[in-house]
Formats: sequence, structure tokens, C-alpha cells
Amino acid sequence: EQEPVEVDSDAYAGGLTADDVLAIVRVLVNWLIMTAAVWVATLVVPGLHITGGFLTYLGISLLLGFVNAVLGPLLQFVALPLSVLTLGSFALVVNSVLLAVTALLSARFGIDGLGSAILGALVITVVTTVLELVLRPIRSVLPESADEQQA
Repeated sequence: EQEPVEVDSDAYAGGLTADDVLAIVRVLVNWLIMTAAVWVATLVVPGLHITGGFLTYLGISLLLGFVNAVLGPLLQFVALPLSVLTLGSFALVVNSVLLAVTALLSARFGIDGLGSAILGALVITVVTTVLELVLRPIRSVLPESADEQQA
């Protein structure tokens, strides 16, 4: 005979936990940050063209995130020797390739040339970094005091 398993009703109530909601919010914020970065890049970089409105920018940034997640690690690994030799500068070329692949996969996103891809990747990187620092400031790495740990 098996004994019945007790379920802690406080641990899971059948819905989303606070951690689940926080994770969803973080994903949405990252998506909006990427969307803003792509928008800024199309404004300041000649040769980057997106036809459409806000929903198109959301779609392009989602596609860029997907391309980055799927191809990014592979390209970064293959380019690792060059990245080491160039002190990380070759990562910009990898990001440019990822941006170009995104443009190839989308009928609404075009890049006129290599220079536009490199400059676009640089602008997207800078804008993303700045917005992430503003919206998610770095927390202190110092250990918490004993008073804070007990609270």
C-alpha cells in the first residue's frame, strides 16, 4: 500500500507564482529593450530599413532574439580565436552577421551593406546596454548584513 502524498497548498496553488510573474515581466522588458534598440538603429544608421509600425518592430526584435539564441552561441564559438586575437572586437562582426541573417529572414527588414550591418549592430549593442543599465541597475555585490538576513 502506498501512503497518500501530502501537498503543501502554500507552495503551489495551481497558478503563477511571484517568481513566474517576475520571469515573464523580465522577458517582456528585454523584448521591449531590444525593440527600442532596433528602432533607434533604424533612425540613426543609414542603410537599415524596416517597413511597418510598432508591431513590425516587435516582430523584428523577436526574430533577432531568436536568431541570436539559435545561431549566436555557435558563431561566437567558431569566432572565439579571432575574438581573443582582437580583444573581443570581432564579436561586433558576429553580431553584424546575426543582424544580417535576421534581415534575410524578414521581408520587412533590409540592410544595404556590410557597413550598415556593422554600425547597426554597434548601435543596437550600445542602446541595449544603456537601457538595461537604466532599467535594471546593478545591485550591490556586497554580502547582506546580519540584520538584513534576519529580516
